[in-house]
Amino acid sequence: MNAARERTRALIGRQLGLELGERAGDAYRDASGELLDGEWLGAFAQPSVILNKVTPVSLRIDGAAGRSIDEYGEAQLDVSVEPTRERIEIRKEYGRIGGEFMYVGRMHEGTLAGYWYSAVRPQFAGVFWMARADRLAPEVAERLRRRVRRNSPKRSLLRAAMISTLIVGAVGVRLVPLLGFVALALAGVFLLVLKHRSEALQREVELWRRQL
Repeated sequence: MNAARERTRALIGRQLGLELGERAGDAYRDASGELLDGEWLGAFAQPSVILNKVTPVSLRIDGAAGRSIDEYGEAQLDVSVEPTRERIEIRKEYGRIGGEFMYVGRMHEGTLAGYWYSAVRPQFAGVFWMARADRLAPEVAERLRRRVRRNSPKRSLLRAAMISTLIVGAVGVRLVPLLGFVALALAGVFLLVLKHRSEALQREVELWRRQL
């Protein structure tokens, strides 16, 4: 388990440009005596070309429920903890349009890390790393809070770029063949790069799945 957690921590820390790590101490319970209650800060890695490779996220957990904020908006959380605490599952629902995602991980010394996947399209997956806010160095916690966003301009840009490319490709093939073929070729390159990055991240996901 240490290998998967450290690989995920290093991957996300490298992309964020932060030295991630929790402070030593009683990492399993806060002052209220609950396992997960409180504020969590971290990020999740996602397959991307235009989108951010890593997205900072803030969670607030209260018992079996909670909410999160990241660049895709606010989401409601349903938290499930195995009696042995070896496996923690969080269902993350952005709403009717935003979709539903499952986070599966394990807590160790104040860190909650593991993998996530789309409930609708499980092959769309990635990894995540989070720590209790009070377990992080104050300067790291503050930098993470400042980087949490409620919207994703890059997501809107990606959608617009893909729609424009497909329209130009479809129309151009008939009216300006060279332009149409260039547009379709760019779309093909985009999909190939995305496939390569998805496969690389999928290897990290599989490492977690084998251990969880």
